[in-house]
Amino acid sequence: MRAAFPDKIRDIDKLYIDESKTNNLPIFRLARRMTLILISDSLRDILESAKLQGVELKPAEGHSR
Repeated sequence: MRAAFPDKIRDIDKLYIDESKTNNLPIFRLARRMTLILISDSLRDILESAKLQGVELKPAEGHSR
């Protein structure tokens, strides 16, 4: 069986971020995965200390601090 869209990415097994190419931005999204918001550890610490309601932070699977 052939994939309906063979040129499209369906899954990401591993994602490596080259921090030298993020322009020191603490938050960004992937162009093709707009529901995934990636944040830096420093922004995570700020958000956690603010104890905001309605915000859920999840570590990337397999990610270690």
